[in-house]
Amino acid sequence: MRQKDDQAFAQLLNRLREGNQTADDLATLEARQFSSDNVPKEATHLFQTNDQVNAHNNKMFDLLTTTKVQIPAIDVVTGDVNKAVKKTILDHIPKNPNLTMGLIGNMSLAVGQRVDLCLNVEVDDGLINGASGIVKCIQNSDNGLIHTIWIKFDDPDIVYIILSIHKIKILSTD
Repeated sequence: MRQKDDQAFAQLLNRLREGNQTADDLATLEARQFSSDNVPKEATHLFQTNDQVNAHNNKMFDLLTTTKVQIPAIDVVTGDVNKAVKKTILDHIPKNPNLTMGLIGNMSLAVGQRVDLCLNVEVDDGLINGASGIVKCIQNSDNGLIHTIWIKFDDPDIVYIILSIHKIKILSTD
């Protein structure tokens, strides 16, 4: 979806993914390459491994001096099973997101942070996998729960807020 309006680039990425890149593809990519000293911090970065992605994301998060929160995942087991079975199931959920289809146990979020949706939320409204934006505000309720996360999406046609009710740990405030 991210490259739907740039078919030439989408085809270049597909050839690269398959190992069938052309000399022109490599020249195009080289022309868009920056030295690490000159890359704008808000630019989208491509990395070869999840570890490199995580290291970059953690570095960018650490640079933010705004309100930061940590939102724990709330795992539930549904169905007609007793509490002991539910607890056993929940205790066996891996903490490694590589083993849970990318689902994380704790999400760190900050005002000013660039975020991407990683699933289709509301396709008709443009809230699709890959939709990007900036967290503008994190509103808490009086009882220590997140009430609303306001995100300004890059696509001006997306006018949306993400609502959530979770227990949070406030890491810092601006």
